[in-house]
Amino acid sequence: MTKYLPFILDEQNYMTNQKCFILTGESLAYLTSFLNTKIAHFWIKLNLPELQGGTRELSKIFFENIRIPIIDQKNQLWYVEKVNNIIESKEMGTNTAEIEKTINKNFYELMELTAEEIKFIEAS
Repeated sequence: MTKYLPFILDEQNYMTNQKCFILTGESLAYLTSFLNTKIAHFWIKLNLPELQGGTRELSKIFFENIRIPIIDQKNQLWYVEKVNNIIESKEMGTNTAEIEKTINKNFYELMELTAEEIKFIEAS
């Protein structure tokens, strides 16, 4: 359950409590980059139950229905690089807004959203 929708790529093998939602498998950097986009956050707000205090219930049953653009491994490397740039920048206390904006823009293109749809998502 979370109010802030943070999706973190853990490569340090941190331990978590039972309130964390953990994904495993391939293409985790790509998946992390997508889940942190405005598109994913918009989808989450529309499709996941809102709990007391404005938190959202993150659960596998809901995420099974999210539409994630499928791209080949080679093109995923661009997203891996951007996620690594964000991690490094945040560790140094640098603002990552421009990198995040670029990732959002690329996902808008991958999902073939119209200018009107993008404007609606950006405003929400």
